[in-house]
Amino acid sequence: MQSKDTMALDRISTSALGAQTRAVDDSAHNISQLNVRDAQVVRTRFESEAPPPRGTGGVRAQTELVERRSPSAPSSPFLSPELDESFVRDDVDIAQELTNVLVARRAFQANVVVQRASRAFMDATLSIGA
Repeated sequence: MQSKDTMALDRISTSALGAQTRAVDDSAHNISQLNVRDAQVVRTRFESEAPPPRGTGGVRAQTELVERRSPSAPSSPFLSPELDESFVRDDVDIAQELTNVLVARRAFQANVVVQRASRAFMDATLSIGA
């Protein structure tokens, strides 16, 4: 049987893994909207859960639609109607989206380490009792 603290660590890190997965999905969606005329850009909003014993602890992520900053116009010069769709729109900040992916990746890695440590602690505890 797992200790209460080990179960909390596992539950909290699992919630963080889900939240970071949502963040990467949202960034991937935004990157896919780079040259879409009426891009629907989203952002990830993270909310912390109440810590144990009052709550489950951890974090959850929600996707929110971002209001458009500007009319859907290309940031590159307009050349011809045929090329209009090939230009990147100002609605999507590619540098910010790639930064979001890197931040989510590091957070994901950190939470995997927490899960591994939690499971190693549980295994060590069980082997002492055997």
